[in-house]
Amino acid sequence: MEKVKSEILDRFGNITSEMDIYMHEEWFSELANQLNIKRVKQTETLLELELPADISDKIQGDKLFLIAYNINPKFRLSYRMKKIYVSLSLVNLEKHFVYYLVPLLDEIKNMIA
Repeated sequence: MEKVKSEILDRFGNITSEMDIYMHEEWFSELANQLNIKRVKQTETLLELELPADISDKIQGDKLFLIAYNINPKFRLSYRMKKIYVSLSLVNLEKHFVYYLVPLLDEIKNMIA
């Protein structure tokens, strides 16, 4: 994504915040697809995603907790029916929620590689 951003800057100049959010949303979709995430639920105050059981089995919960907390302390993790659920409170976030989800999914992808 950084390579694409750099090329856009070279060709067209500044990247608007809307463009940056859009690029992060597309990257989130790609990561979610790679991790086989089928369920993402969003309300006005909460976003929750469900990691599949095969991915959840490969993740050390304590490491994921520390990674998630360091990205944003508003992340909450739960484990139900052999699946990890990641929740993020959307209330009073400093940035768009996608800026927190992309690094988390990237870390999860690295954990299972």
